[in-house]
Amino acid sequence: VSEQEEDPRFSMLETMQVFGLSCLREHAELEESKQAHATYYLSLAEAGEKHLREIHQIAWLRLLEKEIANFRVALQWLLEHRDGACLLRFCRALSRFWFLRGYWKEGRTWMQAALDLSPHPDEAHLRIQVLQRVGELAFYQNDMEIAARYLEECLGLCTTEPLLRERIQALCCLSMLRQKQGRAGEAGDHLEECERLARSTSKQWELA
Repeated sequence: VSEQEEDPRFSMLETMQVFGLSCLREHAELEESKQAHATYYLSLAEAGEKHLREIHQIAWLRLLEKEIANFRVALQWLLEHRDGACLLRFCRALSRFWFLRGYWKEGRTWMQAALDLSPHPDEAHLRIQVLQRVGELAFYQNDMEIAARYLEECLGLCTTEPLLRERIQALCCLSMLRQKQGRAGEAGDHLEECERLARSTSKQWELA
């Protein structure tokens, strides 16, 4: 038990971990336990997502940081089992954590894998959200061509799946991108639409 944590946190000797995994494998329970692990950490990530724009942001960032290794294991398991919908949900939930904590390269890698795995229209709303977030990360990494491709796909899907927050944020990011490319006219058009949508829906965070 770690005594440096605010709450008790248990760890296990590596030899015990190996033994426990071998027992699960012997009793054909390994896959079921990994599924339960992924489900639990997906729910934790989704619980934390809504708090990362609120007054408890710092506390949740610290909590999510402690679980980064578990998140990686769960994400890898979902990827290996080609569970595209859950992988998109996981990426959507962790996207702001990755952005705020500086896991930009890792976040892009997971989100790109999720998008490649899930091209289906049934998951359009999740795809829109992840496209906006990975486009934003690509922009901040100065990968303008890739960022523009993701943001434009996001906006294209938003015409039939009106997720306004994602549309506003994609327009804002694409406006900055076009400005950096010297395409001031397009940048201005995107920014005007972004402001109009934010004002019409009273979305103060996006307007700011």
